Amino acid sequence: MGTQQQVQLPQKLQGRMRLSRKHLFFVTIAIGASAITVVWILSGLSIIPTIWTIILSAFVSVCGIMIGLLPLIFSSGKLEHSPPIQNAEKLTWSQLCNICNDITQHRMATVRGKYQKELYLQRDKVRKNFEHFLNVSEKRGFVLVGKSGVGKSSFLLALREELQSRSNVCILMYDGANLQGSSSITEIINQDFSNRLILSKQPVQQVWHEVAKVDDINKRQVILCIDAINENPQAKELFETIK
Repeated sequence: MGTQQQVQLPQKLQGRMRLSRKHLFFVTIAIGASAITVVWILSGLSIIPTIWTIILSAFVSVCGIMIGLLPLIFSSGKLEHSPPIQNAEKLTWSQLCNICNDITQHRMATVRGKYQKELYLQRDKVRKNFEHFLNVSEKRGFVLVGKSGVGKSSFLLALREELQSRSNVCILMYDGANLQGSSSITEIINQDFSNRLILSKQPVQQVWHEVAKVDDINKRQVILCIDAINENPQAKELFETIK
């Protein structure tokens, strides 16, 4: 099995990190400039002597610039809250479950607020139908239909909590309403895995091909759930990319 280690962030993430530092720098300069303006106004009202105005203005300017430069000077080169990147020769079941869980936490962040475990009532009939779907290998898709607000998202989140306790089940979930219709579902998943995993020194290009090579994958289940895909402005295009 391959070992895990931290590797350099992809260029795309590094670009975002540099952009956020620039924003911080310019915001700090703007605050410093505002402070200087206030000082000059007070000086014009003869509240502060002119010599002290000059000294205070210089001090505020230097402090503003230094504060703005601190992230550039002391940064360790890591993007805050960025997922850890694993390096391996082959995808393992444990890695697959961990990565899917991390992607789900990120991609379903906008939906998790709808689900309150203590208030949720299980839909027994739907749950039974879904369990039957899992046990019938020739069926590859399960479509959950219902009016807005009846609890479809909560059902999926509750189902995830339940199935996560099974050692042979891995769940990957997406909030379909916020997916980019310009990319296929597989392309989006490939990108999410590439941001978290390097296989044989290469980003993941064909995630389902790598999943198929996981040891004993035939004895396990990988479930892809896409919530609220009908609410996406490009729902038709996304539907067509699901195979």
